[in-house]
Amino acid sequence: MVRSDGKETKVFQVRSDGKETKVFQVRLKGKETEVFQVTFQNGGTMTEQEKMAATAYAALDEKKGADIKVIQISEVSIMTDYFIIASAGSTPQVQALINNVEEKMQEQGYQVKRIEGTRNSSWVLMDYGDVVVHIFDMEDRLFYDLERIWSDGKVIDPAQLQG
Repeated sequence: MVRSDGKETKVFQVRSDGKETKVFQVRLKGKETEVFQVTFQNGGTMTEQEKMAATAYAALDEKKGADIKVIQISEVSIMTDYFIIASAGSTPQVQALINNVEEKMQEQGYQVKRIEGTRNSSWVLMDYGDVVVHIFDMEDRLFYDLERIWSDGKVIDPAQLQG
């Protein structure tokens, strides 16, 4: 975490195939989130899907989502490119995570296509097309175990994302 001009900045590294390292930063400025200073060691550019995943991840992390997992499934499914899975310790935290993801994604111009589950549900799915965010309470996350179901995807561990 870098502090600059009183604003919180997080640096993330996404390893997509073990060879390339894609580096980008997310700046959290109060109610605003900005993805910026995108650089790639291989000289490429960040895709829109990667920006969406980074924004959703940062929004979940900002509100203390637990055990956040990013699974790239674009090579095993045509449904979406990324699943982002997070747990919440309580119904109010589920609501806070939903609200923050909606807010931060909207600030970046990403509109939710569909939300499954209500704000009082133990599992809420937020479909942004190329990115699908799953927010669970702890018990349902263990029960449904999406990480096992989508184990053919490339898991990007959040502990490895932060620089």
